[in-house]
Amino acid sequence: GLTTAASIWAVAAIGLAVGGGMYLAAMAATVLALLILAGIKPIEHRIFTQRQPQLLTLVVDRRQGTLPTIEAVIQSAGVGIEQIVIEPSAEGHADRVELTLTQPHTSATLAPLLETLRHIPGVREIRTLSGTPPD
Repeated sequence: GLTTAASIWAVAAIGLAVGGGMYLAAMAATVLALLILAGIKPIEHRIFTQRQPQLLTLVVDRRQGTLPTIEAVIQSAGVGIEQIVIEPSAEGHADRVELTLTQPHTSATLAPLLETLRHIPGVREIRTLSGTPPD
């Protein structure tokens, strides 16, 4: 991504500085690049982790009529639903429901939500997936 491209440009500039005999400038640029890359990553992680969508996959019994209950529980937890995809099962009465949750979702909101969803009649399985785990 953008960080990788910027790193390549920084390394090229440092290489040119070394090749031109500007060793002090090259060392200063190296230290600056390392500080930026190492120092910004934790800040970026904290800021952008909550903005990444969280995928929640549920296997539910279609005979139970649990979808309105699931939706109400998620919204009452203060978590938004960006997308709902329902894949009916060819075998049996279990449907796969994929929910894309929007922010805010952290372990403080997600753990109690999962616990509440687990106790809804008809919910057989719950899986979560995100780009990075919530803090």
